[in-house]
Amino acid sequence: MAQRDEGAAATPAHGGEEFRLLLKRWREARRWSQERLAERAAMDHSLVSRLESGQRSPTRDAVEKLARGLELGAEQKDRLLIAAGYFPEHVENALVEEPAVRALYLFLRNEEAPQPLRDNLRQVLSGLVEMALAS
Repeated sequence: MAQRDEGAAATPAHGGEEFRLLLKRWREARRWSQERLAERAAMDHSLVSRLESGQRSPTRDAVEKLARGLELGAEQKDRLLIAAGYFPEHVENALVEEPAVRALYLFLRNEEAPQPLRDNLRQVLSGLVEMALAS
């Protein structure tokens, strides 16, 4: 019976080009070999190679190990998770490409902002979404 790599999905379901490019870019920015990253991430070096080449799709656990190994900040880790097809740990990081949406999200989650103001903004946003869907 063939042994399956821990930390990789057998068939590529997600973990596309953006994941591979980010992983390689962040590894190379540190001037690390795949072997060094694998050691820091507590993974087999051949798995890192297969993940970077797209031969394997990463599991969420593998992405988290790689992020720890690369010492990524929360936003970078979430970007890697999203690129691999997983939901980020911090929802606002999913909105990094949409600064206005991210700002709205953070404002609505800010408990120091007056509740009536946040409620009014939610109503306005709901109305805008309804108008957009109707057109």
